[in-house]
Amino acid sequence: MRWFENVPEWPEGEDIDLLIDVDDLHLVDDLFVTNSREIPCDVYGTGPAKNACWKGLSYYPPYLAEQIVQSRTLYRDLCYIPDEDHYFLSLAYHALYHKGSASGLPWDDSDAATKSSKQQSDHDYADRLKAAAPAKFIDTPMTMKGLECLLTSQSWNPPVDTLRRYASLRPELAQFLPPPIENKDGELIVVLFRQSAVDNHILEEAISLFRQKHRLEVVGQHELSTESAKLASKHIRGGNWDEGPFPQSGGLPAVALALFDYHPVEPTPAEKEQYPYIQNRRVLFKKEIRRLLNKRLPKSQWNNCVHSSDDELEGLEYLEIIDPSFHAEVQTQLSYLRRHYKTPEPVIRSLRKPANRSKTELVEWNGKEAVRKTFRPSFKRFCDREIFIYQTLGPKLETVPELLDFDEYSFVLPKYENCLAGLSLRKQGKLLKPYANQVIELLRATFALERAIIDFHPGNLILTPGGDLYFVDFEFAQPIPDWPSSFMQSPDLVGLPPGFSGDRPSNLPENGYSYDDFWKPIFQCSLEELIRQCDVDPTSAAEQSLSISDLPPGENSDSRLRQAG
Repeated sequence: MRWFENVPEWPEGEDIDLLIDVDDLHLVDDLFVTNSREIPCDVYGTGPAKNACWKGLSYYPPYLAEQIVQSRTLYRDLCYIPDEDHYFLSLAYHALYHKGSASGLPWDDSDAATKSSKQQSDHDYADRLKAAAPAKFIDTPMTMKGLECLLTSQSWNPPVDTLRRYASLRPELAQFLPPPIENKDGELIVVLFRQSAVDNHILEEAISLFRQKHRLEVVGQHELSTESAKLASKHIRGGNWDEGPFPQSGGLPAVALALFDYHPVEPTPAEKEQYPYIQNRRVLFKKEIRRLLNKRLPKSQWNNCVHSSDDELEGLEYLEIIDPSFHAEVQTQLSYLRRHYKTPEPVIRSLRKPANRSKTELVEWNGKEAVRKTFRPSFKRFCDREIFIYQTLGPKLETVPELLDFDEYSFVLPKYENCLAGLSLRKQGKLLKPYANQVIELLRATFALERAIIDFHPGNLILTPGGDLYFVDFEFAQPIPDWPSSFMQSPDLVGLPPGFSGDRPSNLPENGYSYDDFWKPIFQCSLEELIRQCDVDPTSAAEQSLSISDLPPGENSDSRLRQAG
């Protein structure tokens, strides 16, 4: 690869660096021995290969190594060498990324001008590069910054994940790394399922794990063709897709999955030490996916079936390498998700841990404190249900908060101090016992709308210090087929009908909640007795007393009335 100017003569003590097509390495196995006193040789493959790589990486990224080999020229009828352009570029790459500051190259022109003597190095790389430079590169500053600029302009700079590996070996190279993308507005994670994951049919199970356990949004999925898989394998992971610590290789990348994490989780110090470039500990779910597959296989067949980006910067580069059009689609979708999930007002604090569907925040709204609840776009139907109830019942019932504002994926409610917060169910029950009429009134109103609240329990009530009661959280309020004619058969009183297939909270019992689950212990009487105490005629139409009969279920009476699903 270099220092060949005087062949067949060779400088004493100098290594011969050989670059050989990775598929042909076996042809030269018998030409070399270890611990020889003859001329030392460093043998590298155009791709990763045991005993023919550098620091666990291909010596050059495979796509660059192949260019060097394919453009070779015969020198003095003795050996093949890189052509003029590729010799200079490969020597510049070697001096900058393999050697770093140990090359003796100054950092920049200013550093070159102030150095009184050259740093000790095994070669005078600046002079060697000047001598090797083709006419078109002759004006390149032979400094680290100058070479980095040149290599980038020629698409000879390494991918981000490879450069990060170099920087772990040569810390001074970290200055060439692009800045990470802040994840305060969420983070893209790109997962590359290798061929073994496809062959063993774990994609759907893995995607379910991402959604249900890690609360990640699937932004896009892309199957790699044979050619794009080969291309990706030469650019990503330093070109190394071998078995690693497992008995077998997981194969080349086969499927790319783009995920969006709305609420990244800070890595622990130990995780950050092991993976210095991760900003979100959820990227470590790849360990779960590997276990998911390997527990089904004999130990001799265990493999690494998945790779993921460390952060969004790597992820975007992966997508650009795999398919620029897919990269553009994901970028568009990310912009949409971030724009619609971002809170428009100053946030005072989060009011609860972000849920699978939404976030709830105390905000500064029109000069006062208010509560904004924002849903992920894929859960718009839950937002629609809440807005529908607040719009429809808010003007009718004092116990339903006023809807201050809403948009496509969020709404704003007044802020109330809640005396029930943090109390045990027993203590909440003591405070709520006098409010039986209000509870029954709300249930009659939603029954009239043919909506089951489904998730109706004391945790979704607010009781102010002044004694005002408010009902909130109607995201599961939805129609149910074969709606009962009697209020006493309301699904919020007797439970859900068998075979209910609508949306439900993950922790909801199979038959839902009934009056006996929460409200009977609070009001300390049967449902029939409570109805008598509240002077309610369960056979009469609730619409008449509430004056909402002009709102047929599922229809809009106003252009701003949100259709409820």
